Amino acid sequence: MAVLRLALVMDRIHDVDLPTELWQEILSFCTSPEIAALALVSQRFRAISRPLLFRSCTFRMRRHDKNRNCHQRLRLRLDFLTSPEIAPLLQDCVIQGCRRSKPEWIATICANLPLFPSLRRLDIRYLSISSATVSALSNLTCQSSLLSLSLVRCGAGIALPSGWEKHQGSISVESFTSRQYESAQGVDRWRFDLTSLNIAALRHLDLGSRDSTKWLVMGFSPRTGTRFPNVETLHLHVRGLDDVPESNLISTLACFPSVRTLDIRAPHNYDRSRQAMHGPIGLPMDHLPALQSFHGPARQVVSYCRGRPSVRHLKLYGLRVSQTCKVAELSPLLFGMGSTSTCAQIVSIDLRIAMFVETITSHMARIFPSLRALRMVVPRTGVPGVVYDFQRILDSMEALILSPALEVLFLAFRYDVDVNPWAHPNTSRFAKMEEAVRQLASRFPALEHICVCCDLGARAAGKRTRMWRWSRGLREEMVWAR
Repeated sequence: MAVLRLALVMDRIHDVDLPTELWQEILSFCTSPEIAALALVSQRFRAISRPLLFRSCTFRMRRHDKNRNCHQRLRLRLDFLTSPEIAPLLQDCVIQGCRRSKPEWIATICANLPLFPSLRRLDIRYLSISSATVSALSNLTCQSSLLSLSLVRCGAGIALPSGWEKHQGSISVESFTSRQYESAQGVDRWRFDLTSLNIAALRHLDLGSRDSTKWLVMGFSPRTGTRFPNVETLHLHVRGLDDVPESNLISTLACFPSVRTLDIRAPHNYDRSRQAMHGPIGLPMDHLPALQSFHGPARQVVSYCRGRPSVRHLKLYGLRVSQTCKVAELSPLLFGMGSTSTCAQIVSIDLRIAMFVETITSHMARIFPSLRALRMVVPRTGVPGVVYDFQRILDSMEALILSPALEVLFLAFRYDVDVNPWAHPNTSRFAKMEEAVRQLASRFPALEHICVCCDLGARAAGKRTRMWRWSRGLREEMVWAR
């Protein structure tokens, strides 16, 4: 069950008669302060919200926390959270340190983690990992049902912690995230050795930082040759693949035979002037045989997806300003896939483009006959001096040619940044958009859901983005989007 939108405008919210299961689903999207405020409404809400109120906790160790009182406060908080009534409710825990975090404080927290039997996710940030920490994590995974472990900017100097060998393969989690970065002085920081994980239990591996990706491709895989037979989701970083020999990358991908989703991320400030970018590779057909979803640079779609009938979903971006693609970057997608069996099986495409949408939709309708979901974000037109205004958006929608099987369409446009189209609401203008959406739905009977978002990226309160959402069989509605 998914709750898309709920508006409660009654004077007395506790009079709303909904099943307890539905209230739990609704409250799961609220923050802890919101849940705490709602718990004051009635006894019923107090009982419903209690499990959610203590589902997560964050331990922050700041630089100024140096005296004994801080350690006493930490002990008092741990005593409360580990009480028999609260401990079974905790599911997510974040431990966030700093450069001067005291080891004994970290040890105190880690020693208490096994007391949370329902702990599912553990995030450790900005801490030095020691052998004692690894031992605590090993005990935790043995005594609880921990599913996800995340390490962000963690290190322990250059040398491995003492006693590391006895912890090989002892940490058992389904999802592991390691995002490490070079230090400011350029010294290579220690990284969490993946051999300390139970490789057979691992399902999701996130190495989505530049240095973690390069360490995997250039260091860990060539040195150990470790295979990850059950990993289904792999996250890498496009900068970590710069200057990487093709043979290293191919041999690394061969260690992931069960990957279904390959996500190659890029930062918003990717340096487009760099020449040593991730280039095309000749990936053998027996590599990534189970690949279903590819998220990455548009110019790499042929390298990873050509001739693979298992591919179903594409999410592509460009390596330029605002990660948008121009026609040249989308040529591999439109004309280079090469295999009709691959194109015929693709059911969803997500693009960031810098062109007029009607320029590409006609080609996509012809090349991808089974396309059922299309999402296009258009931060700019790609034509110097030409920006989207309201009439141009209407003209683009009128000229759209879509796949006959398309069921879901999402379009997001960035309006002229120098004009605030919603400062003085124009009902006749809004009516034109509603009519354009209805006409689009009548032209393509397979469409079930249409969403059109204007003024993409507006942040000021006076420039709220306006969104039109339409669903076949339901009353069309026009709402403000947050």
